[in-house]
Amino acid sequence: MTRDRMYAAAPVMLLAMVEAGRSVLLRRAGLAAGIVRDRIPIGRWLLSPWRTWLLWRRMVPWQIADYHDAFPAARLNEWCCGGV
Repeated sequence: MTRDRMYAAAPVMLLAMVEAGRSVLLRRAGLAAGIVRDRIPIGRWLLSPWRTWLLWRRMVPWQIADYHDAFPAARLNEWCCGGV
């Protein structure tokens, strides 16, 4: 039983390390290009995680780096398109 868990733990640890490295490389590439994405405040994540995730998900493809610019754009999208 323990041996089976160890076999599953190795790929999970590898995946976590690859994703951490990917995150570091993307941040460094963004800094070099002059694109620094603002972090969404932790209070918003705690109070409304689902809607905050949707906001963050819209910031990435729209290439909006500033949280204060993304919030009105998301509100406008919800008003115009019904949240699509």
